[in-house]
Amino acid sequence: MVGTFAALRPLVIDPVQRLAGAATRLTAGDLSARVEAGDRDDEVSELLRAFNRMAERVERLSHDLEREVADALDAARRAERAALIQKRLAAMGELAAGIAHEINNPLGGLQNAVQALKKEIPEERRVRYLDLLASGLERIERTVGQVLRMAPRETVAARVDLVEVVRDAASLVRHRADREGTRLVASADGGSFDPCEPPRSLSDRYVVLGARHELGQALLNLVVNALDAVEEREGGGTVEIGLADDGPHLRLWVRDDGPGVESEQLERLTDLFFSTKAPGRGTGLGLAIVHNVLDTHGGELVLSSTVGRGFTATCFLPRAPRT
Repeated sequence: MVGTFAALRPLVIDPVQRLAGAATRLTAGDLSARVEAGDRDDEVSELLRAFNRMAERVERLSHDLEREVADALDAARRAERAALIQKRLAAMGELAAGIAHEINNPLGGLQNAVQALKKEIPEERRVRYLDLLASGLERIERTVGQVLRMAPRETVAARVDLVEVVRDAASLVRHRADREGTRLVASADGGSFDPCEPPRSLSDRYVVLGARHELGQALLNLVVNALDAVEEREGGGTVEIGLADDGPHLRLWVRDDGPGVESEQLERLTDLFFSTKAPGRGTGLGLAIVHNVLDTHGGELVLSSTVGRGFTATCFLPRAPRT
């Protein structure tokens, strides 16, 4: 028996142990694992060489797969960048329409006032026209200020009043809501108010830490989505922007009475490129961007819907420490 063991050890036992060790390394992820096969022409040596060929093929296939995955990821990033550009262009178009409307209205009155002031008119009418000029210029200045607050800049955490964010977003889409017959309303802890003209009593009650332009863009995305949802509703729909105090968190929501979303689609709405809108109407990035903004602000986005009864997007944000 001792003699048989001594004869088998170099021929069978040691090669099998080396094979088992190489297989363990290969299983652990070391694709360079190989086993010395020698030049003998027997079954064990052939087994070792077959293992080496298999390991080489696995390593080659793994490298090919890594390369294909890298190519696919690169293609996905390029597609994402292209879709983001499309989303930004669409948002720019929405903003441009709002800016044009908000500035064009007072400009007509300003031009009429200027023409009247060129004539000989009573002092009383002159004062009235000068007041009209001042009022129109203030409105234009306010509109430009709202746009500047939405413009991207270096992100620095600061105290942001969500009431002001609501006012800026609502002011930029009010023209569209009016044109489509959609009621744009707002509420705070049960009391309703005009989202474009919130009462002073709400100031400093809903303050978070963050970047105002990012929060503004997120809310604008939600409001535009809601307007899109009720656009085809006969007789116009309603879009509500709400604020509530939930203790350590503040709750900001946008609710519409549009067609709603099927439950199986609801959980996919924040996926990149997924959209329930008609082809060409949506990029599938709006809610993904909102989700990302809230995540960077330590918040959370919760979506809920009932088919035929509307859709609600709720943002939970941590309250800023009181000063």
